[in-house]
Amino acid sequence: MAAQPAHLRQKLLQRGYGLEEVDPAIAFLAEHQFQSDVRYAGMKSRSVQHLAGDRKIALVLKGKGIAAELAAEQIETLPAEEGRAVGAAHRFRRQIEADGLTQALKVKIYRYLATRGFSAKSIKTAIIAIQQPE
Repeated sequence: MAAQPAHLRQKLLQRGYGLEEVDPAIAFLAEHQFQSDVRYAGMKSRSVQHLAGDRKIALVLKGKGIAAELAAEQIETLPAEEGRAVGAAHRFRRQIEADGLTQALKVKIYRYLATRGFSAKSIKTAIIAIQQPE
């Protein structure tokens, strides 16, 4: 059985329910497949994949109480990070067409993608890819 969802447990405890009520309720939800960490992790990772790198997705899932191993499994099912980085960097396409790819714009793109959890390798690939004419 997957680990108990920390965020759901925390919400119930904050609303005044005791541990003797919360733990059996969560067990019931998991047993009847009303709550599934695998399903939730998959849904959450797919919802943020377009603007987030692997590190950011892992951090988001960790914040939701998903085990690191399960998060890694879900990240493996997503499209390659380099492709997602190219898609996220496309928002700078107009600036590149207007002014060219200046050093300042490269830094801006790098910072934008880095804060969204993309690896340096993926960022470099994205910068090269958006320089190419369509």
